[in-house]
Amino acid sequence: MGDNLSAMKSIWREWEIQKLDSYLQRSALFLAKEFYKGSLVSGLVSTSQTAPLAFFFLFIWLKI
Repeated sequence: MGDNLSAMKSIWREWEIQKLDSYLQRSALFLAKEFYKGSLVSGLVSTSQTAPLAFFFLFIWLKI
């Protein structure tokens, strides 16, 4: 019984980690796209300031 419980806990933990990874990937990609769009659309902030942020979030997404 104890082995089954520990196996279920490990499966649950793995599922939570995968869910978190998926969430982080979607968040990083969304932020990268928003910063990139913002740098093209709004004239408030220059591209030289927002483009590195977009690439930073894209880098995080690719590393995950």
